[in-house]
Amino acid sequence: MNNRRYSRRLQVASNAIKKTQCLRKSPRLQNETLSSGGENCDSQIIPLISSNKVFTSELERLTLDVSTARINGYNLNTEDTPLGSSTLKKERILTERRKTHISTKLVSEGPSYIVDDIIAEDKGKYLVKWQNYDFIESTIEPRSNLINCEKAIEKFEEKSEILKDIYRSLRKKPKNYVKFPNNGAEKAMFKSFYETELNMERVIRKSQLFYKTPVYIVNWNDFEVVPLFHYISANIIHQDISKDFETNTEIEHCTNCVATTASDYCGGMKEHFDENDVDYTVKNVCMECSDKCKCLISPCPTIVADKGRRVPLVIYKTQDKGWGLLSGGHIKRGELICEYVGEVIDEETAIKRELMGNNYIFGMDYMSGDKNTTKYHIDASTYCNESRFANHACDPNSEIKAIYSKLKNDEYHRVAFFAKRDIFIGEEITINYYDCELPKKGKSLSYIKCQCNSEICIKNIPMNISKNITKRRR
Repeated sequence: MNNRRYSRRLQVASNAIKKTQCLRKSPRLQNETLSSGGENCDSQIIPLISSNKVFTSELERLTLDVSTARINGYNLNTEDTPLGSSTLKKERILTERRKTHISTKLVSEGPSYIVDDIIAEDKGKYLVKWQNYDFIESTIEPRSNLINCEKAIEKFEEKSEILKDIYRSLRKKPKNYVKFPNNGAEKAMFKSFYETELNMERVIRKSQLFYKTPVYIVNWNDFEVVPLFHYISANIIHQDISKDFETNTEIEHCTNCVATTASDYCGGMKEHFDENDVDYTVKNVCMECSDKCKCLISPCPTIVADKGRRVPLVIYKTQDKGWGLLSGGHIKRGELICEYVGEVIDEETAIKRELMGNNYIFGMDYMSGDKNTTKYHIDASTYCNESRFANHACDPNSEIKAIYSKLKNDEYHRVAFFAKRDIFIGEEITINYYDCELPKKGKSLSYIKCQCNSEICIKNIPMNISKNITKRRR
């Protein structure tokens, strides 16, 4: 069925204990098969079902494992009549509060339920989100009930292994390590994280990125949910400056690109810089080829940001710095961590938003030089990706680089984080918000205590100025 993930369960009466007459186990089979007519009945078992939904066997003939007849659930009540009786081809469903006859369904003709995702697991019990059902209707199921949903299990186990490795790597163990939601606050938190992760997964899947690497969310310190944001995989242009990015402003693309490493430059972009006397050797910069370039190697080694992240990242609630960003694997020195994306706005709009307390504005100032203004800025307060959650450190493990591609507009470039050294699983991704001269102290600036604890820590960091690559706006 198009490789859809299915999980089917035995149909039973809601809120009822069903005493079932079954065959003794055959010498050649571990499972016992009951025909719809109920012949060959002998021993007696009482399966307990955990869900209030009605499930059916995938086969027309009902198969039960006598040795594992208990299926984890609530106590139910119904008439004590042999399953083999012709009158019991139909199951009577009784409500919990009043024993009113609601509906009847043939055991072999009930609906099937599709597994959307597996949310959590503890001691062999899985919290399962069902397709076309709300999160609050998720049920707890044993592994034996999860049939034909190997992809969902594989996806969940991959995430679980990463989170387990991260927990083991943390020197300062979290205060509220929760693997499985057991109360209202925990369920609300898991629901929020699941829905946000699902939205991020959909955006990443639809993106043009080569690597469709996931982003996870965890909070092992309290019950706070992640701040609301609109996840995007690439910059979006504010309507006021959209004319600056029309297609006729693109450079001449490569016709014979021979790049072999990520540090090589797109021939078309390099030629454009040379013609305009731009010294691109002074600062860190990447020049990417586009899909219109004719490159010797495909995909071209110069394409870095458009490939996307290779290693998963985890949005994580820290104990003392709010939300942060952790590595979900080994990131090699010089490797892309993630691109800083958001809404591209002009200088005037950036200043207005900063005055309103926006702390997520990043200036595209590679070409600014000694100018006091920067033409374009990236605002990641509302539209953003995981990069928004990277915290400051005075001695960070990542560095910021400008990325040029396609456009002749020298004032516009993308911004990305690259590893300054090898970063291992569970390490927090950090950048230096103030990589050069800090602004002078003044009444217009507010400060908070820096929590990076490095030997070169500046102790206090300003909170209401935008992040920039090489300079600060004073």
